Amino acid sequence: LVSAIAGGTGWFYWGGWANGITLFEETSAGSAEFDSLYWFDEAPIAGPKNLLNNWLVVDDAGIIHYGGYDGWGVAYYYKSSEDGGATFSEVACIREGREGFQSANFETHSDPYGASLQAYVDEGAGDYRVSWAIVDQGNNLFVVESPDGGISWDSTMVMNATDYEGWGTDSIVRPSQYCDGLYDGEGNLHVLFDAQYYLDTSQTDARHPYPGNGPDQPYLADYKPRIQHWSEAKGVSNVAISPYPSSDLGAAYASMAGRGTASLSYNPKIGLDKETGMMYAAWTQFNENEGGMDGESFVGYGDVYMAVSQDSGSTWTRAKNVTATPNFDERDADMAQNIVDGKVHLLYTGDNVAGYQWSGTRTGIFHHVVGEPVITNVEEENDVAVANEFKLEQNYPNPFNPTTHINFQLPKHTNVTLTIYNILGQKIKTLVDKNMTSGVHSAIWNGTNEYGVSVSSGVYIYRLKTADGHTQVRKMLLQK
Repeated sequence: LVSAIAGGTGWFYWGGWANGITLFEETSAGSAEFDSLYWFDEAPIAGPKNLLNNWLVVDDAGIIHYGGYDGWGVAYYYKSSEDGGATFSEVACIREGREGFQSANFETHSDPYGASLQAYVDEGAGDYRVSWAIVDQGNNLFVVESPDGGISWDSTMVMNATDYEGWGTDSIVRPSQYCDGLYDGEGNLHVLFDAQYYLDTSQTDARHPYPGNGPDQPYLADYKPRIQHWSEAKGVSNVAISPYPSSDLGAAYASMAGRGTASLSYNPKIGLDKETGMMYAAWTQFNENEGGMDGESFVGYGDVYMAVSQDSGSTWTRAKNVTATPNFDERDADMAQNIVDGKVHLLYTGDNVAGYQWSGTRTGIFHHVVGEPVITNVEEENDVAVANEFKLEQNYPNPFNPTTHINFQLPKHTNVTLTIYNILGQKIKTLVDKNMTSGVHSAIWNGTNEYGVSVSSGVYIYRLKTADGHTQVRKMLLQK
């Protein structure tokens, strides 16, 4: 299934207003030909050409969840289909009561800014929930949830920009513009968001209901942007902190009227491996300051970064640059939320011209698969991992079925081989055979041999060996 805003007209560099949203279905597997299933133009609130963004989610029960953002009416639409897109539920309007619509009200300082649509279904328990995570332009993060699959709605302000509830002593950090969310296997909601408005707290009240524009009310202070995680069970945790403070964007950016966010780390995406419980984060981070307004190229080249959590978002590994192209600009990464066999699938745009987060030519669309995203333990400043010894860790989970992670650390750059053997000493598969830098690394075994054939249950041995003579061996148990 594919959804797209349609009948739009260009408007600045956000993509244009549209008459509605169209849902398409591929006519046959691999055909790349699509038929239109549904046209979503249900009673526009603010008149024609009022839809700006759209969301499409298909949950584990096959229910289609469909959302759109009404930029003029400043609200979100929601509909669902339980018959593959043949018919849809009545539309719900998310923000305030509107005549003729199912509605969800939530208090907001200003316009909704960025959002993410999620769905959770547990048919055995009769649990069927839908949620929006929404950041408004007053820098508040809301969760608007329907406990009955879109019939009724309740809202909670998760992060309050006025009194900084939940931020502790780090009171200048606020939700910014982008967010993404998912339900884990137990129905707990997780939200990633960027925190990039760094306001002087003495000037905070003057910026509401709308944060200031222009040189008289600058956004930026000398603090580092970050990506953060929220869940009701865990609260807020840092996923990553940018190495550059927002003030590095320079005076030209700070005085730019109507500018966007301090875009050094932004647009986070979240994914989950339901078999292992591993949670994945991806985002865009810029690698340098271009030094003022050179056209629209003043935040440097973007790269896609990732981090991983093994404890439902409480702590995260150090950020890893998974594209690592200092002279190529990647941004706006999207990540498949369902992580299978430890492989993370990313799509992003890019070209060789540095640019502003909302613009730039971005002439290419790229697909990137990350197979070794686990880096090392959490560090506040996300500095480079340093390993002081050669070490092979016990795999996790163990026992496992069918995927497990193997961490190891190297004190210096060397050639490394990581090999799986059966209990008879016969080689099953070589996971790693290459030169690797010092630091902490990870490999993933999906329970297959060199030919991609699944192996049987039993005890297996994995051996780490380096060119300079270090060797360590451990055992693991595959249980099917």
